[in-house]
Amino acid sequence: MNYQKTCLNNIKHLSNKLNIPIISNNTEKFIVNLLNTYKPKNCLEIGTSIGYSIILQASIIQNRNGNIYGFEISKNTYKQTLDNINKSKLKNIVLYNFDFLKFPFKKVIREIDFVFIDAKKADYYKYLKLVLKIVNKNSIILLDDVIKFNDKMTTLYEFIKKNQLNYKIFQIDKNDGVMIIYI
Repeated sequence: MNYQKTCLNNIKHLSNKLNIPIISNNTEKFIVNLLNTYKPKNCLEIGTSIGYSIILQASIIQNRNGNIYGFEISKNTYKQTLDNINKSKLKNIVLYNFDFLKFPFKKVIREIDFVFIDAKKADYYKYLKLVLKIVNKNSIILLDDVIKFNDKMTTLYEFIKKNQLNYKIFQIDKNDGVMIIYI
């Protein structure tokens, strides 16, 4: 775990220096708690940025032989994430430089227990619609930045209401929070 801690500290330092957004410290604690409480084995992350949260999750689920699949649409941040994954020495991460909305995920990804969505906010409902096709029963879907970018998520809330999904919003930081959807 030393490689992972060092790698995460380096990514956090780089993100502060270059003003690249990664999850907040409070969101990190929330994710760690969720993963340790619900103990998912196979995870999915949509929107990896430079790799902080995917490495964090992978380091936790590796102890139960879990895998995580990540999607990052930007070539630059995808390359940075790959470099960070290599530095972390984790072998349970599969990263795609592809738009999740256009990926033939059903052929590749199945049996997902935990999903973390932190990508284009206006497309959260599209991601959710597809994710619902591959998650197991009793899965958890976590969406980041749902308070700060609430105005970009009207279609998400309409989709949740229409499909009667069970969800809860947690205010994690002063001006932001996460949403958990329980399947």
